[in-house]
Amino acid sequence: MKFALEWIDSYLAEPQPAGRARALLDQAGLPVESVESGPDGDVFDVEITPNRPDAMSHAGLAREIAALSATSLAPPAPELSLPVSSGEPIETLASLRIECAKQCLRFGALLIRGISDAPASDLVRRRRAWPA
Repeated sequence: MKFALEWIDSYLAEPQPAGRARALLDQAGLPVESVESGPDGDVFDVEITPNRPDAMSHAGLAREIAALSATSLAPPAPELSLPVSSGEPIETLASLRIECAKQCLRFGALLIRGISDAPASDLVRRRRAWPA
């Protein structure tokens, strides 16, 4: 799977140079098969086995690097905050029935309105897709 080092670094309190990040991932049992350097930074091609779903994301690889380098995680702050609405009661907009209450001790949901097809933020547009 391919991962942008810039994205991995965005989850770390102390970003790591490409060589160090690669060595740490190799040490964690997540071998980096290749590194592609481009105008938008380095892209790692990491071999991830099916038994490691925790490492199948930029945040997961950042956790591994943080653990092995004694660096703390600093997840990026969301750019948006959702306004809390006190409009119509949710019961009038959606319904839910839990059939096995003993197996579902808690359930949460969020209704989001006003989603548009506006262009992605500059951050997302800058991080264009890399070759497969």
